[in-house]
Amino acid sequence: MIVGPYIGYQCAQFTLWVMGQSAAYVNNALGGGVYGAIAPTSRITISGHIGYLGGISTNAPGANVLQVGTKADYRFDSSWSGFVGAYYDRYSASGRMGTSSRDIRVNDVRGIFGLAYHY
Repeated sequence: MIVGPYIGYQCAQFTLWVMGQSAAYVNNALGGGVYGAIAPTSRITISGHIGYLGGISTNAPGANVLQVGTKADYRFDSSWSGFVGAYYDRYSASGRMGTSSRDIRVNDVRGIFGLAYHY
């Protein structure tokens, strides 16, 4: 098992639809967290992370991101592996936007799967 810190950067761009109105959300965030991995067999690796990124440039004041994720990898041979995982991001922004004060919370859950080639 390995455990250690990581540094992360994320650029997020998406559109929010609230009560029939849309708003573009752009956030560049920098931060870090803790990463861990374990290999219960020579072919399987399970990893996970938890981290916090602070907004460094955004169109929503005070935008930050909490990130949690997990992934499982299965190595077919020395060159190929397959993986499946899930990631959760919680975006939160608060502050003055125009003439009013706003709090925004967006929960984003993503599933991933694929093949990887190792050389």
